[in-house]
Amino acid sequence: MKVLQIFLTNSLSLEYHDDESSNLSMLIELCDLASTMISVLSALQDAAHLEPILQFVKKVVDAHGQQSEVEDDHTTTTTALPSSKVKKQNIVEKLLTLSIEVVSSSVGYLWVGEVMEGQEEQQGRGQNSIEGGRGKSPEKNIAGNINLKNRKISLESLAALFDVLTICVDRCPKLLVNLRGGSTMDDESFSFERAFNVAIETMNEKEVNISRSSMIFLKSVVDLQPNRISQQKQHSDTDVVMDEIRQNRAFDGRNEEMITRVRNELFHKLINGAIMGVFPRESLDSAAGLLYSLLIKTSPMEMDVFLHTISSKRSGRGGDHHQLLSSLFLLGDETINVILRVLEECSNAINSPSYLMNFYADLWNLYQTDDVGGIAGGNIVKKFERKYDSKLEK
Repeated sequence: MKVLQIFLTNSLSLEYHDDESSNLSMLIELCDLASTMISVLSALQDAAHLEPILQFVKKVVDAHGQQSEVEDDHTTTTTALPSSKVKKQNIVEKLLTLSIEVVSSSVGYLWVGEVMEGQEEQQGRGQNSIEGGRGKSPEKNIAGNINLKNRKISLESLAALFDVLTICVDRCPKLLVNLRGGSTMDDESFSFERAFNVAIETMNEKEVNISRSSMIFLKSVVDLQPNRISQQKQHSDTDVVMDEIRQNRAFDGRNEEMITRVRNELFHKLINGAIMGVFPRESLDSAAGLLYSLLIKTSPMEMDVFLHTISSKRSGRGGDHHQLLSSLFLLGDETINVILRVLEECSNAINSPSYLMNFYADLWNLYQTDDVGGIAGGNIVKKFERKYDSKLEK
């Protein structure tokens, strides 16, 4: 399968520069071959060989997704569009639909949403997102096609799908949101919010690829929202230009509503992932990048509410919030104040993303030792406080 992926990808790079018709014909033939392979793998419930084909799908979206994007003017009919654009739209839509169908089938109830409610309590006891579920055996899902043996394979295919969706958010976000469901999808259209929720659920996975890919996908969606800070506080002219582009291509109000509903959960998961050492080391930069995007796009009122939940140290009602506050309690009040200041400064773009990445890694490292220095008043914690306490800076 890897050989086929290499053949498809290499063939995709071949172009007859003077013959657009030949280019389009080749693209159609290559994508038909890829679609056939995806359908075969779906029928065989073979997730092990999905990743190479999904890499090809990612290449197609990267190369042709922008030309396939849905028009801003919803009154524009397909008959008014150039035939090449319509054909490319159909190609990208078909590849995406098939890819989502086969991956969602391989991960079972995690995708169809049955794991969403009550998930936090189970994962708080150490269960992973695919292992949990409402009363279901950890050895198989409702379709009976996931067991502990191929769980890793299913997560790898899901990570590859998130890579595809991340490119879609950049190249053709409206096409992705309006993607129509295929024969095995259980609703009228592909639920973008469902993919977003699955990404949140798989952030805490120990497998690096799925943890990192889910965070990068989430960040790409969050980045579609305009920054609440003024352009004068942006760190570079490039950031200003990119922010304008994202605003012009952003989803409608549904995207903002979707993020608003899960913002606090995301904040808690990201902070908890650092102070509990939950995330793999290799995914820390991705987690910090997502956290920074959330911070600079959260309103002052919402930011105050989140910071208050940390500073008040209320017990909460279990889940990530309870774990977060319990872990912060071990660090002590001074360290909590340092964390609050850093988060607030980042939310106002006083500190850069790279600064937050270093801070996040150091916070994570506090919980990688059993030494007494890793608790309030200990040497490790004191060193952390001195490094990031702005009041001590000269």
